[in-house]
Amino acid sequence: MSKDTLFPNIVKKRWLRPLKQWILRLVEIKSGIFLSQHIVDGALSRNASSIAPSRIVEADGTEPGLPVSDQEFLRRTRQGNRLFQMHVDNQLVSWGWVAGPGTCIGILHDLYLTVPDRAFYIWDCATIPECRGRGYFQMLLDGILSVHRSTSTLALVAVDTHNGASRKALGKAGFRFGFTYISVRTLGLGLFSVAFKGWRVSRAQPWFDRIGR
Repeated sequence: MSKDTLFPNIVKKRWLRPLKQWILRLVEIKSGIFLSQHIVDGALSRNASSIAPSRIVEADGTEPGLPVSDQEFLRRTRQGNRLFQMHVDNQLVSWGWVAGPGTCIGILHDLYLTVPDRAFYIWDCATIPECRGRGYFQMLLDGILSVHRSTSTLALVAVDTHNGASRKALGKAGFRFGFTYISVRTLGLGLFSVAFKGWRVSRAQPWFDRIGR
């Protein structure tokens, strides 16, 4: 390769890489999957049915290991959210928030959902890194479903498209695919969002509005 050919290639790499990174920071593209479960006829997963409910407690405040400040905890609970936690040997291993009927919850970027009557929405769930892969998230889900079984008929949840582990746990817990949504924004402002199922494609927000009604 001649020097004349090598020099342009070096220049391209030196300029194109920062340009690509700048574009990726400028335009944010995210996607997710919305799932639901009619819990009246639902059943706890075989591996977690006997153990999950007894280990799930509703939090009345924060504790070490939970990445939420006291102020954020109060803000969320005042908006109609409840925090459920799972402990193993007195250690917090997994947790998830539940939004009740009438609560307006952000889904992604400018997309939002108002939780309908007799339903609840599970969100912001996590398992501490050293305890992942042991089925605790699925147990947490089963426990939350068990707690709401007598008062609700529909459980809702959204998951990042690339979060394969959570999608697998949700499937085992009885959640079924609803639709996929994509949202694009730049400089903090939403450009557009679409939802689709099969060949049906349209603006995403009306899909969430229909659920809320």
